[in-house]
Amino acid sequence: MKRRFLSLVLASAMSVTMLAGCGNKANDGTSGKSAQTEEGKIINIYSWNDEFRQRLEAVYPQVESTSKDGTVTKLKDGCEIHWIINPNQDGVYQQKLDEALGRQADASADDKVDIFLSETDYVFKYTDKDADVAMPLKDLGIDTDKEFKDQYDFTKTTASDSDGVMRGSTWQCCPGLLVYRRDIAKKVFGTDDPEKIGEKVKDWDTLKKSAEQLKANARTIVFTEGTDARILEAADKLTTEGILGVILLGKADEVKSAAKEAGFNIEKCQIIDPEQYAEIDAMVDEMVTLRKGKMTPEQVREALSKSNYFGTMLVKMGKADCLLGGATYSTADTVRPALQLIKTKPGNKIVSSCFIMVKGDKKLAMGDCAINIAPNEDELAEIAIETAKTAKIFGIDPKVAMLSYSTYGSGKGEMVTLMANATKKVKEMAPDLDIDGELQFDAAVAPEVAKVKCAGSTVAGQANTFIFPEISAGNIGYKIAARLGEYEAIGPVLQGLNAPINDLSRGCNAQEVYKMALVTAALS
Repeated sequence: MKRRFLSLVLASAMSVTMLAGCGNKANDGTSGKSAQTEEGKIINIYSWNDEFRQRLEAVYPQVESTSKDGTVTKLKDGCEIHWIINPNQDGVYQQKLDEALGRQADASADDKVDIFLSETDYVFKYTDKDADVAMPLKDLGIDTDKEFKDQYDFTKTTASDSDGVMRGSTWQCCPGLLVYRRDIAKKVFGTDDPEKIGEKVKDWDTLKKSAEQLKANARTIVFTEGTDARILEAADKLTTEGILGVILLGKADEVKSAAKEAGFNIEKCQIIDPEQYAEIDAMVDEMVTLRKGKMTPEQVREALSKSNYFGTMLVKMGKADCLLGGATYSTADTVRPALQLIKTKPGNKIVSSCFIMVKGDKKLAMGDCAINIAPNEDELAEIAIETAKTAKIFGIDPKVAMLSYSTYGSGKGEMVTLMANATKKVKEMAPDLDIDGELQFDAAVAPEVAKVKCAGSTVAGQANTFIFPEISAGNIGYKIAARLGEYEAIGPVLQGLNAPINDLSRGCNAQEVYKMALVTAALS
């Protein structure tokens, strides 16, 4: 019963991937497949929401009924589908799934994982043949050449192991939207006109040609921590997808060994050992000049033995377009060499940061949450203007709220005066920017409150870009949004530098590294 259900559902190919669990390795070292002689009558499906359940109930004719809480679906043949739902937030879904898969070999027929969903970001973890997690579809009697002949190659590859054996199927095909950097389009294609760019992606053959043009002009990112497993996983994905050129810093044998041990392919990555760099003398000379007598050649050479300084100089000298570091060291150690060598853009006096908060289609910008502890009026004005620029890059039409515990002077204190004065300065410096303050958070986001406290404001009640008075409020604020509001925090994005240099959280995972790499490259 279960095999018939798995075969029908997986072959229907209703890009999220569905895979059939195969049982892992049994305790005696034999394949877990041999333990599945009894099929049972309960089908366990792991997912992070009930979207797949709703889709299956809509198209699968054998559905009889579903419990009120949505956890059990009864089929007409007597089988039951048990839906095990865990949130995707903070890696909870993968953790719970991995725990269940680890018990496969010893689990009874009715307790095994039968189908589980995976996002493209981490699906290869489960389709890897050596992992023995997802079974080949041919073992379910599915002729993949026939059943999936009309699928895009990408979706078939995504659900296959390194030998090209399909171990899953995509069930969700989402409509696509092309978002592009107009300056890059103009550089590569000679135009940034949306209609003309649309012609560049009008069909697969044209898209492939356009992709080759982009690859020929690909950005290169430096990762300062070349042996870190999170970095290596992101580097593997970035180079496999042909999105970015990647430079990994570290001793070549140590980087290769770490990648091999973790199972990541870094053949397309460039590995540079700062201590063995052929152009180190030229780099030393350049840095001595940049430091203007503040460091001796010997001190510079010592600094360049450290990957944060060496990587920053690669960007400065045009060997790379951008840098991402800080997975194992502090934000200060990322910012310091950037300030000394890359320096701030003309008109900017400080480096600041913002987080892009994403929840579905909704995006917010928050600054400064990571760099400036207690900015003054001028610094707050600069932070507001730079955060608005960053917001625009991410498709946000900025409506900037200068946050306080007061709205239009309802409260008193130095912090109130600080935010009110900073708001005035922004209006003088960037008169076209839609900004208001000082505002309490409820006045900034709630139309009903804004109507009472600040009627007529073009920002109050609809703000999407938030400037905090100091770092404690900013750091607490974005983490509340992430943890309680279930927003994904992308960042911190460093602002005000002459080149894209970004910092990672030491608690980051590989997916966050991957996303921050894309963000950093997009800023170059």
